[in-house]
Amino acid sequence: MTIKQTLIQQATRQFAGGLVDTKPDGTEYSLEQFGGRRIGKAPTKEFEIPNIPKVRDQKNSDFCVSFQDAYTVEQDYGKLFSPAFNFAATKKRYYKNYFGFGLAIKHGLSSLQKDGICQDSYFPFGKSSRNRMANWKNISQEAWDNAKKYKMNRGYFFVDIYPNKFDNFLAGMYHWQEMVITGMKWYSGYKVDDKGRLIMNKTGPVFGHAFGSIRSIIVEGEQRIEFINSYLNLPTFSLNRQQCNSLYYGYIVPPIERPIVEIIKKYAGKIVRAKSNKPPMYIIIDGKKRHFTSENMLNLYGRSLKQYIEVPDDELNSIPSGDPITREDLEIWARELIERKQIKL
Repeated sequence: MTIKQTLIQQATRQFAGGLVDTKPDGTEYSLEQFGGRRIGKAPTKEFEIPNIPKVRDQKNSDFCVSFQDAYTVEQDYGKLFSPAFNFAATKKRYYKNYFGFGLAIKHGLSSLQKDGICQDSYFPFGKSSRNRMANWKNISQEAWDNAKKYKMNRGYFFVDIYPNKFDNFLAGMYHWQEMVITGMKWYSGYKVDDKGRLIMNKTGPVFGHAFGSIRSIIVEGEQRIEFINSYLNLPTFSLNRQQCNSLYYGYIVPPIERPIVEIIKKYAGKIVRAKSNKPPMYIIIDGKKRHFTSENMLNLYGRSLKQYIEVPDDELNSIPSGDPITREDLEIWARELIERKQIKL
């Protein structure tokens, strides 16, 4: 890290925030393969995810990603967990130093899977300075042992930006009943109006900041997504479709155990059949196995009865079942490929 970068990070840290933006890599699960984008249009009605967590205050720290991570695991265990532990453990595993500003969302989630997270009483946030909380050497062995009991046993994947983030986030929330953790460049001049709508006044210092989607709301006839924050002075806010275009990639943690997610990832997008050679044939998509109702439907998809992968029966049985493939599904996928210019008419 250059002296200039260090000075910028030190100057930025005093304005909180804490999201480092990184693009997905090939080892991650895409919503295109795994989530809600292909289940039809995003819902246009109001709804909210269950078990919305209580807002906590990150104060003047760069722990925003870890606060969202703690919210995610609190839904699983019903306990209050330590964002400071997640931040320090992630710094140790992926960054090797604790001075650098913020975290990437995927690194924080991965640490939840590998390191777990301790209850807040073992390594409480706000009881010491930022650097002391961020330094994993200050975590007691008792806290490390407690964290092992609370590993995140679910998989996670990123939410695609195609065709648009607004619909993708809504579809993921509605399909899985979970928040999408995302973020954007956040100016200190941002505030909300009397209806909770974010006024994006781009003044003052700017930093990366993470938050999570919790509701679809309608305000004066306009559909918006409401997000939970980690600032008590701005606990929630909403964004419209256009504002959502400024968001980074999102990540979602579906209610599927991690080993099953690994199986789904292995066969995502492929035509499969049980090794016992029992019909039907399936395509693994939307995080589920969806079967073709006839040879004609398989042909319309562009495959034949000879083009499939044999899958162990126990692996295939572990994948959740979805609705059968319809002609409408095939038409939607074809239109998407045309829009992406991957096929020509």
